[in-house]
Amino acid sequence: MVNGTRAQKIGAVGVGLARPLRGPIDRVYAAFTEPEQLLEWLYAERNGLMMSCIDDLRVGGQTVCTWEGLSERGITRLTFTWLEIEAPTRLVSRQVFSDWPEGAVIVDTRFEAVGERSLYRASMSFATRDIRDAVFSMPLIDELAEALTRLDARLAAEISATNPAAAPRTA
Repeated sequence: MVNGTRAQKIGAVGVGLARPLRGPIDRVYAAFTEPEQLLEWLYAERNGLMMSCIDDLRVGGQTVCTWEGLSERGITRLTFTWLEIEAPTRLVSRQVFSDWPEGAVIVDTRFEAVGERSLYRASMSFATRDIRDAVFSMPLIDELAEALTRLDARLAAEISATNPAAAPRTA
């Protein structure tokens, strides 16, 4: 477990992630689907901030996020091609980093309401065991856990700002 995020290998080519988040499901879903919100939390501190995020959230549409400094090549793009959308509970996408196309992954992300909080779960399916194992050994999983921690803190701060008595204390 890293920063409250559980990560584990699943089967021959999968990775599963799970994390409770201190926000209602509609706010969590918005944080994952609205570019201006993605810009605020989906980045790795040691690799720089996301520069842009262009969204076409519809089945067959694409969301393209761009970072500077993630790789030696300078600019890195992560493209999500949306395969299934069931707002606000499920997003299925094919994700590809521009500097590692063979690492394409199908990600099935689910959001579950747990009272006034939410549970985030993602199942990632890679083309081969070798690719899955390479991703699992990279800092990518830890960086995603850090980003989810940042998101969790933002959600808790929003609740606290609007209703201090209702602010959740821990994830």
